[in-house]
This record gives sequence, structure tokens and C-alpha cells, in this order.
Amino acid sequence: MGKAVIGMLDEKDLQAIAGLFNQAVSESENRMKAHTESAVSESENRMKAYMESAVSNSENRMKAHMESTVSQSENRTKAYLEANVEKKIQLLAEGHKIILDRLPDADEQEQLKSRVKVLERIVTDMRVEIDELKKAQ
Repeated sequence: MGKAVIGMLDEKDLQAIAGLFNQAVSESENRMKAHTESAVSESENRMKAYMESAVSNSENRMKAHMESTVSQSENRTKAYLEANVEKKIQLLAEGHKIILDRLPDADEQEQLKSRVKVLERIVTDMRVEIDELKKAQ
């Protein structure tokens, strides 16, 4: 039946049918192109949104991890300072306190300086007298 119909169609009919097919194919290609462009654009937008979200989440996790690491490091440093350095400083301060307790206060120190000067003069004078007595003998 298909051959009989084709045999009954003339050249104009075949050209019209070919034109309709061309138009249908062209319209189908245009719809396919528009659908493909739309699907690609939607896919790109979804991928972009996903990547932005993934990057943001990654940045947030990285920031939280860094803050946690810094906080832990600060705590360890504080614990070390309290356990080691502060004890050593305390011992050093206690040693200084003992030394300071043994030192005379400012008034006593001035009196001692004055007494030493007097004694130095006396010793110098006595040395001179001893030297003169030795020469006299």
C-alpha cells in the first residue's frame, strides 16, 4: 500500500512532503537545542550552587578546625607556663627575697658606708704612723 501511494504522488507532492519533513526536523532540532541549552544551563547553575555550598562548608570546617587547634595550642602553652615557668619564676623570686631580706635597708647601708670610710681613713693614718715608726727605729 505504501508503494501504491508513492506511485500516485507527483513530484510536487513529494517536494511538499520533503519540505514538511525538513520543517519538522528543523523544529525538532530547535526544540532539542533549546531543551539541551536549558538543561545545560540548569545543570551549570546546580553545579555552581553545589560548588559554592561545598566551598563554603569546607571553609567553615577549616575555620572551625583552625580555631580549635589554636585554642588547644593556647591551652597547652598556658599549662606549660603554669607548670614550669611560673614555678621557676616563683623559686627565683623567693631566692631574691631571701637575698633582699639579708641586705641592710637604705639607712643602715648609708651608716655602714660612713663607718667604712672612717675606718679606711683610720687604717690609712695608722699605716702612715707604722711606716714612720719603722723608719725611726
